[in-house]
Amino acid sequence: MNKIKIVTGSQASITPELANQFDITIIPYYLNYPDRSLKEGIDIETEVFYKLLDDIDSLPTSSPPSVGDIQEVIESLREESCEIMIFTLSSNYSQMYNSCEQAVKNGSYKNVHVIDSKGATAYQAMMVLISAQMALNGDSLNEILSKVNDFSHKSDEFLVLNTLKYLAKGGRIGRVKAFMSSLISIKPVIVHRDGVTTPLAKSRTHQQALKMIIDEMKKKIGDLTKPINVIIQGIGNDSWLNEVEQTVSSQFNIETVWRSRFSAITSIHIGSSAWSLTYHLI
Repeated sequence: MNKIKIVTGSQASITPELANQFDITIIPYYLNYPDRSLKEGIDIETEVFYKLLDDIDSLPTSSPPSVGDIQEVIESLREESCEIMIFTLSSNYSQMYNSCEQAVKNGSYKNVHVIDSKGATAYQAMMVLISAQMALNGDSLNEILSKVNDFSHKSDEFLVLNTLKYLAKGGRIGRVKAFMSSLISIKPVIVHRDGVTTPLAKSRTHQQALKMIIDEMKKKIGDLTKPINVIIQGIGNDSWLNEVEQTVSSQFNIETVWRSRFSAITSIHIGSSAWSLTYHLI
């Protein structure tokens, strides 16, 4: 047996279809209400949760899987896997990485490797999908780890928010700032690069934001004949995401485009009509 199993949290926003295609195991995050906690994708479907987003005052908080949850998944995979790789949200944003490390320690597992993606949703998803593809192709653990270690030099994630009110609800920015931004219809563009998430620009329209992102990609990639992989994520804005895909495909040498929906966990913090564009230089 020489099988490498890829595992990640539901926060990475990898759809069930992609998870099945690439044999990825998803550990659900929790949606926490005052009277109950629900496992995303198990106790509540993501599409059902989207319908609740507009009622911002009743949105739940979120939390990562417990150490026990993680150990349970590891145990379920040990029979079929030689090596297990668990990819987590950046340890700067979540306790998931620490919980995975504790689960490995508790079980004294020698073949379980915890990887801090040092990224957010789509950046983490890109790393997971490429690693899973390599595992299915028969690449070794060391070959996959080498690819992961070089990831930050070849990938950027761009996130465009339709509103700041969800970040304000979560305490990440002030409510006054969110309110003022809504009055002038500002759509912040955020970039995750080299393990750090920072504001890139402010745009008035999604079209303007896309142009800013494409210009930034061209500067970073340089030689536009170089092939790239792309992930496009969003919620409830498929027609716009189609336009994003068409525009990007016309200007870059794209080998693969993956489309996915933001997880419920992610949508709590960014709201509806947000979207992201992430690339990886092959």
